[in-house]
Amino acid sequence: MEIYNTLGPGHKEKVYGNAFEELLKRESILYEREKTLHLMMEGKVVGYYKPDFVPFGKIIVEFKSVLFIPEVFIKKLYQYLTTSEYKLGFIVNFGAKNLEIVRRVHEKSWTLQ
Repeated sequence: MEIYNTLGPGHKEKVYGNAFEELLKRESILYEREKTLHLMMEGKVVGYYKPDFVPFGKIIVEFKSVLFIPEVFIKKLYQYLTTSEYKLGFIVNFGAKNLEIVRRVHEKSWTLQ
């Protein structure tokens, strides 16, 4: 909320990411930016994903700056949760008239083997 209230809508995603990183540093919250998550199938890496942030070592956070969050972004976030060790993910959209946040939880993470 602080970022949206300060910067408003419509900036590039990277701007919001930089602002978020500054807040994480200010609050001494551990995080990784663009951490590589490997997607596995039959014991082999078949792709990878780099979420914008992984704060606390437990949460996937993706930033968007679009008029609305398409369903494909939400489905993609859920797939990242199902194919990784993470159980909680957020999409934060700064492009809409009002700040838009989507939260997804996946109870049991697994990888394709």
